[in-house]
Amino acid sequence: MKFKKILCFTLATTIAFTATLSSSASIFADETVLSGEKETYVVLTETAKNGKEIISDYDGEALYSNEAVSCELTERQADKLEDQPGVLAVSEDIILTGTGKQIKDKKRIKNETPEQWNLDAIGVNESDANSSDVKIEVLDSGVSYTDDINIQSSVNLVPGEEEVSPMFVDANGHGTGIAGLIGAKDNNDGIKGVYPNAEIYSVKALDENLKSPLSRIVEGIYWGIENDMDIINMSFGTSVNTDVLHEAVKAAADAGIILIAAAGNTEHQNVNYPAAYNEVIAVGSINAEGELAELTSTGTQLELLAPGEQVYTTGLFYGTIGVSGTSIATAQVTGTAALLKAKDKTKSADFIRGLLKASSKEVAGTGARLIDYNYALDIYDEYAKNYIEGENIDNGFENTEEIPDYSDDADVIVEGLWASTAHRETIENAAYAEGSLSDSDISLIASISNLADKQYAASKGYTCLHSNWNYVLSLKYLYAFSKKIKNSTATTISAQVAEAEKAARTTALSGANNNSSKELTYFNNLVSATSSMVKSKGSGYAKKPKQRRNLVLGFIFHLLGDLYAHNTVVPTYTISGKTYKESKSVSSKDANFGKSHFTSSGWTNLKKAINAQTASFTSVTGYESSNKTAAQLRSLYEDNTKFCKERFADAKDACEFFWVNYSTGFSLAIIMPVYGLKLHQFYIWASRAGYGNYFSISEWKRYSNYV
Repeated sequence: MKFKKILCFTLATTIAFTATLSSSASIFADETVLSGEKETYVVLTETAKNGKEIISDYDGEALYSNEAVSCELTERQADKLEDQPGVLAVSEDIILTGTGKQIKDKKRIKNETPEQWNLDAIGVNESDANSSDVKIEVLDSGVSYTDDINIQSSVNLVPGEEEVSPMFVDANGHGTGIAGLIGAKDNNDGIKGVYPNAEIYSVKALDENLKSPLSRIVEGIYWGIENDMDIINMSFGTSVNTDVLHEAVKAAADAGIILIAAAGNTEHQNVNYPAAYNEVIAVGSINAEGELAELTSTGTQLELLAPGEQVYTTGLFYGTIGVSGTSIATAQVTGTAALLKAKDKTKSADFIRGLLKASSKEVAGTGARLIDYNYALDIYDEYAKNYIEGENIDNGFENTEEIPDYSDDADVIVEGLWASTAHRETIENAAYAEGSLSDSDISLIASISNLADKQYAASKGYTCLHSNWNYVLSLKYLYAFSKKIKNSTATTISAQVAEAEKAARTTALSGANNNSSKELTYFNNLVSATSSMVKSKGSGYAKKPKQRRNLVLGFIFHLLGDLYAHNTVVPTYTISGKTYKESKSVSSKDANFGKSHFTSSGWTNLKKAINAQTASFTSVTGYESSNKTAAQLRSLYEDNTKFCKERFADAKDACEFFWVNYSTGFSLAIIMPVYGLKLHQFYIWASRAGYGNYFSISEWKRYSNYV
């Protein structure tokens, strides 16, 4: 059962470009609530029966299997309830705000593999561990789709984001960066993670501003318990200790989960929660000189260290980015813990934690120590032989190796933010007339791509933004709008938008024919959505013409992502059991429909449509199911990045191709599938947009049904 949104408790993330806890946060924690004034509280109980009693007595709402309850209480009622038998914890709603800084953009280097000094520093650069069934939960801001990270499943706990595309689920980039550091594949494409190809389970609790109510964090922890996670990575923190958070942490520890959290970026102030709890490994960061990073929170709870300044990680839209913070260090400890767990999954959380500590290196001026995977392997057998559960042992283990100075390599990282991959230029490195996209540009584009599913949903009439109708006409319009708004000479945003709208409408409808009234209605809704979005966002943080262009690029990349996720023609191999493979090793060997999910007639009709090549992925939810809701079918097939992976590879290439060729003009080659798939009604929509003769009929049959 999902938690309902009941608290506004904000957890400050500790990645350098996102959030370090603000000094004013504690003001909120000290505010006194008048005894007669009701506030929202979260109550954790020992049993579901206890929870039901509280729901009945206080008109509360169940949050988690009736053992977590939301209630409106006075301070006096809360105090009384805390002493009631069967109640584990009662915590009040507290608002905290996180602030932070980002490493500034500098020179972008093409076609260079990143220098990952951090892997050398923790002894994992030559690790040859294979993928195992060690299950790692990244409780964060989500992980946007990339074929460079092995995402086993993706859960979104943020209300209103049920339909957000997996291409853009992480509008901030924090969770994607954390997942990349843990497990990016060793394929010479971007960075290599600490544990290449690790099994990552993305649980999104933090929103695009990296904030979360306490209820979502607790829900994410309990999700990990229910789904048998081995490790939970928590790269966020708060200075406020709440009983509810601690009880959730203790429940996860009792379940045998290794809990790893960021100590915080509060410049030698106290370690944040949940890292400060005894059940959690608190992680701080070192700089490239091998010293404690200046921003790292300190205290007796600080336990382990890893590189956390000027480190490469996976960026949004398939690039790499330089980042800093204890969040970054935490991910590397998580990856290392997973490597050690993979040697023998029967080893307990306590064993892994003890081994990490026993094998670590001393860092001058701090009680915490730098992890060393190689030395942990060297002493593994001896440590295991003498290990006693619950007892800290060192048996004389002493890692005396000196910590090298990696500052020369780190300088390269600062100069190489968002470096492109070794195989092809990515969208952020296309140095054409429009210039490169900085990491701030990418963040803005990703944010608008995410927004499209929330504020401008198809259910609200914006179907042309979600590929449900003439996506060719839509892309033609958005491209023309983006070019015009970028080059507008008007002095006000209203005038710029009006100018761009008029020019883009004329361009889009030029050559268009046979457009139905319904199609034009949807098109007009897209026009309206684009103008209103640019006016709204352009009067705030996107005041420059280039930034306003980037707003429209957000809509374009969203539409390209939706096009392949939803409007790909379902290939026949998904019902035949056959495997489709192509030269870049994108495989759909697991992509077969489950017959049991449909009624007999539903399955028969679905197979007929797929064999006839008339079914798109978005139509799958329309076939009668035996045991799944439409939302569940959508999660299993339409939005599942592991089901028919070629769709998402096509979407990725389409975004890259679009930006690389942005300055040369709009082209149907942007949309063209390259991994053997077809697009639903591609020929029909292209013809109505004036591109019917773009391909020969034989070529159209390769790319489209209904030719």
